[in-house]
Amino acid sequence: MTDAYELAAAFDDRLLVRPSSDVANLVDLSNAVATIAGVEDTQSTRDSRYFVDVIGPCDHLIFVAIDGLGMNTINAMDQDDFIPRHLEKELSTVFPTSTPVVFTSLATGKWPGEHAIIGWDMYLGSVDFVATIIRFIRRSDERFLGDIGLTSEQVFHSASMTQRFRRNTLIMQPQEISNSVYSNYTSGGRPQVGYDTLDNAVD
Repeated sequence: MTDAYELAAAFDDRLLVRPSSDVANLVDLSNAVATIAGVEDTQSTRDSRYFVDVIGPCDHLIFVAIDGLGMNTINAMDQDDFIPRHLEKELSTVFPTSTPVVFTSLATGKWPGEHAIIGWDMYLGSVDFVATIIRFIRRSDERFLGDIGLTSEQVFHSASMTQRFRRNTLIMQPQEISNSVYSNYTSGGRPQVGYDTLDNAVD
């Protein structure tokens, strides 16, 4: 059996899932949240409108993103646990499914082919080296890209929709990444608070 055949079989058997705009997906959810937050030029799809309707009018909107939480984890939970009991709809994600790619899609409401962040490490043609995007460093020597003269606007070409939210917005993230270059980019310049434990985050 060739590698290509095995890959096709994995998709056929649903061991792997193709990202698709034809099913409810993370990009739809991102655009729905932005719509509710007052952004006017979001990408309106059948499923983004579905999420807008499901969430409905609200005074406060809390969006929690849990990095790496997939349906395999949820399906392994006791069905009486909080998350399985409150599951509204299964979403597909983007590809590649790595942190910088997914969170850039959440921030911009775009597919990776549109926002152009496609992994942890990316070749930057303008400076002819590979950078670890989410840490904003040159991979070879871990030098901070800002010290080399690069700005976030030069690296991240699609703007975060968060900067256009018409609601008071607060971004909460783990302390070690709060107010980093990437966090400032995805947060759209909105205030950030770092937390050291999940209990503190909830408090």
